[in-house]
Amino acid sequence: MHLTTAVMNDGKKISGFIKRFRPKDGHLIMETGMGDEQKVMFRDAKSIITEDERVSVKRPCMDEDELKRARELGWNGD
Repeated sequence: MHLTTAVMNDGKKISGFIKRFRPKDGHLIMETGMGDEQKVMFRDAKSIITEDERVSVKRPCMDEDELKRARELGWNGD
């Protein structure tokens, strides 16, 4: 698991670990600590980045743009 940070359109930052990723539904659920969960709507986020994620066995670890990944997996921007 790698730390994910969402910067919302209103400037609020949410950090935690992705528990469920639902691109077609337009959101993800983050575990933010001590079992607390928060739903992050993609449309309300300026950026969502997972730090040092291994995206391929052949490539080094790098930051993963979760909004880009959501679009690639079917999120239409709503």
